Amino acid sequence: MKKAVWLIGFVLLIISFLFDNKIINFVTSLRTENVTNFMIFITSIGFLFVLFVSYSFLLRNHKKVLLLILSIALSYLIGFILKLLIMRDRPDLALIYEPTSSFPSNHAADIFSTLTIMNKNFQRYIYLFFIMALLISFSRIYLGVHYTSDLILGGFLGYGIGLIVINLGDKKWKKN
Repeated sequence: MKKAVWLIGFVLLIISFLFDNKIINFVTSLRTENVTNFMIFITSIGFLFVLFVSYSFLLRNHKKVLLLILSIALSYLIGFILKLLIMRDRPDLALIYEPTSSFPSNHAADIFSTLTIMNKNFQRYIYLFFIMALLISFSRIYLGVHYTSDLILGGFLGYGIGLIVINLGDKKWKKN
């Protein structure tokens, strides 16, 4: 099953490169003032809210909090390094200023890295976190600061890093 998810992600990434401009042009053509305000809220405050809620759920176990922080930090760091190496320009349709390159999306990487840890620890809330991760990711396209491929790679990057961090944490603490 896990291999199928990665294969689907790879196929989606390749397809998204072909249609990146068409997708962003379509999504940004749907802009309205109210939705734009909501998406700005989601991409900034909403992102921080999801991370805060994630931390709040995990505060009872310091080891889990450390895994969450490590996952977010690694996702951000690897995403930032990739941005510096790839240097993909952002779309021309941006409603908000973003100073770095576009590919991959650090918002998607960070939020999907929290998703893996939340799924392991709080499976009954996974749909809530998945919907928030998708909404935050979609807000980046809507606001014109990312292409679909940026989000797909960022999401899978974060998800993969989250899985690695969980596995490393499980191995380390099972030895103790």
